[in-house]
Amino acid sequence: MATQLYLSARDLATRYGVSVRTVWRWVADGHLPKPEELPGNVRRWLLVDIERIEEAARARTRPAVR
Repeated sequence: MATQLYLSARDLATRYGVSVRTVWRWVADGHLPKPEELPGNVRRWLLVDIERIEEAARARTRPAVR
């Protein structure tokens, strides 16, 4: 079984060059999904989910190939 990698709000803030507060604002605004709740009231996002979101965003901004 593969190990799942999780990212914290701080990890995402660093990844995108924003504040942790902005990450939570993006969640509230629907730009990011709600994180998974892990034991100990810890909230994290799966790296693969974040990578899928990033790929979808790149696909939307790519020019059409003719």
